[in-house]
Amino acid sequence: CDPDSPEVIPSEVARSVFKNIYRFRFFDLNDEALDGSFTKLDAEKMAEVIRTNFDSNMYTHCSQGLCRSGAVTHVLQELGWSI
Repeated sequence: CDPDSPEVIPSEVARSVFKNIYRFRFFDLNDEALDGSFTKLDAEKMAEVIRTNFDSNMYTHCSQGLCRSGAVTHVLQELGWSI
């Protein structure tokens, strides 16, 4: 989500439905020199979440309604997840 947007705390309902909740905050920018851009560290953190939760269902969502969650879903599908 937008790194400048206020932090949203997941509701108790979400916490009761999902085993884990992970948040990644970045702009759709590919220039690590710009504040808030998607970085290699962001990608590594996402990869670790995927590796450690490979036997679970995963829900991806972008608060901006852009292509970020679709990109994550595409990568999951490429890795063999059922979509």
